[in-house]
Amino acid sequence: MIIKVVSFDPSMRAFGMASLLLDTATMKFEVCDLKLIETERMVTKQVRQNSDDLRRAQELAVEFKAFCKGAQIGFTEVPSGAQNARAAYSFGMMIGLLANAPISLIQVMPSETKLATVGTKTASKDEMIEHGADQGERASRRRRCRRARRRQDRPVQAACDHVARLERRGVQRR
Repeated sequence: MIIKVVSFDPSMRAFGMASLLLDTATMKFEVCDLKLIETERMVTKQVRQNSDDLRRAQELAVEFKAFCKGAQIGFTEVPSGAQNARAAYSFGMMIGLLANAPISLIQVMPSETKLATVGTKTASKDEMIEHGADQGERASRRRRCRRARRRQDRPVQAACDHVARLERRGVQRR
């Protein structure tokens, strides 16, 4: 049976999403869509910060719920390890969004993904991107992931991590 599976890397600034078709008989998957939702802070002081946060969270919620449509299950990293109050606030908003997912979500930790993908819990972002790009991804996506690494393009890096996250769960590409 082939089912739709989604994967998420939540963030207020760059929320990465991947949609895949998974063949449950062979545990192989095909990447259908990679999407990145970027929200920007309002630069003017005409709006309170918390009003702007609400606007951004609402934009993400609409896209998140729409992306889940038709999926049987999802995988996600849950934000943790905030270094300041602002980051903790954003993490809380993302956890609230994930808690209201219309599908069941399986939590994966970044260290688990790194260990299963490249063999070490301390793999760098570059190593993860290189692995995702080298695992048979179509040439255009492979080039895009490598360019992202060279330019330090974090939004595209987030999308490239989705493939590694699913491989961590024992799922292989078709």
